Amino acid sequence: MIASIGALGQWCNDLSPSCSGEIPDHLGTVLHHLAKEAITTTVTSGDTLRIDDTMFLRLVTDVLAGPAPHGPTIASTAIGTAYDGYAAGAAMTGITKSVALLSGALSAPVSTPARTTGDALSEGAQLSVECADELPDNNFVDTLPSQVPTGWEHQVATAIRDRWLDIRALCALWNVPASPASTHSPVRSDVPVLLLAGRLDPITPAAWSHHVLDDLSDAVLVLSDRWSHTPSMSDHCAAELVADFLDTGRRPESSPVDCPPNG
Repeated sequence: MIASIGALGQWCNDLSPSCSGEIPDHLGTVLHHLAKEAITTTVTSGDTLRIDDTMFLRLVTDVLAGPAPHGPTIASTAIGTAYDGYAAGAAMTGITKSVALLSGALSAPVSTPARTTGDALSEGAQLSVECADELPDNNFVDTLPSQVPTGWEHQVATAIRDRWLDIRALCALWNVPASPASTHSPVRSDVPVLLLAGRLDPITPAAWSHHVLDDLSDAVLVLSDRWSHTPSMSDHCAAELVADFLDTGRRPESSPVDCPPNG
């Protein structure tokens, strides 16, 4: 998550003149205020939400994971709106407008097949994976590691930790056993592989693609500053790369590839 927020700031600097490269710092300021005092607001659906730092970051994460450039644009705009509200002494107005942007983006139809959130089957499947695979190897009760810098990175890390503490409580109710140790063994293969990763991805860090690459002897990694989560399902250029690979076996010779700015 920290890496993707930093990448969002770089994306604003390099690729989107409509947002500020100071977005990471602005997010840190917003999270700091919300950690001290949550704000309750009503969204378009009529639901009332208590927005603390963890909830705000979760909304930003979900939107940032959406198709680029729409997802990163909405996420950065929402962060800027919330920050401007605090700067003007109008925190309630800023957060209300920001949450409306984020929740509106999440409720709007997207042209991404298999992107399903909120239904019982998807939520249950995701919770099973998190409880069985991820939670047993992480201790989210300890204080934050000293290697996390102060500033916006610390605020993001704090909000992430609090989110995982909530998940730990859910896992106590879900009560699935931890996955066997064998599931942590890397997959080693000489089968030709095409890996796609986006630096804007807050769900699956781009750094993980390098770990996978280490154990695949015939793999090509395409890493893009413009892509977020599951680029092959949300970016036309990425989808074309996958289709060409499956059809002909061709893969780009180097990364990054020359993709149009909007996919």
